[in-house]
Amino acid sequence: MKKRTAADDIRYTKTEIALKEAMIDLLEEKTISKISIVELCRNAQVNKSTFYLHYHDIFDYYDCLAQAVADEIAGIFGQYSYDRLISEFNIIFIDLLDTIKGNKLMRIMLSPSNGDAVLPKITSTVKKTVISENSDAIKNQKNFEIKNCFITCGTLGVIQRYSQEIFESPELADSLALQIQKGFGIN
Repeated sequence: MKKRTAADDIRYTKTEIALKEAMIDLLEEKTISKISIVELCRNAQVNKSTFYLHYHDIFDYYDCLAQAVADEIAGIFGQYSYDRLISEFNIIFIDLLDTIKGNKLMRIMLSPSNGDAVLPKITSTVKKTVISENSDAIKNQKNFEIKNCFITCGTLGVIQRYSQEIFESPELADSLALQIQKGFGIN
């Protein structure tokens, strides 16, 4: 087996960036079921055989992108202790909004045409991340799972549906974050 070189790593990185940018452009126009590998590779200027070295099909690639979005969102939640997730959710909400606003792939993956496929992956990934970071603080597993579902699905659902208004109005974002926060204070 040939050992990977720095040049191989650079080529791989350039290929991944080209594929990702082409996929973002295509997802702005149509759903994943309407995108072909030929179209993606042509737009990315990547050979189909190179694509198939790394992915089984277009849905496998889409799934990898969705997982990357889920991992990044879970990383935001994972930065906070369980207690802070509940008591300072407004800070986390604003952090999440800023991240989504600055990340075109996230905005597209959370759009109404894509979000239904991505939300369960995000919920699952956030759950694993938060549990692994806070296993000592989580006393009631079922209670945690319900809160996790509410936090991730509810928050991302609101962002998905009202993202333009939220991104344009920091006051609205703060107000929503505090309303969500107050709801978590009720046992």
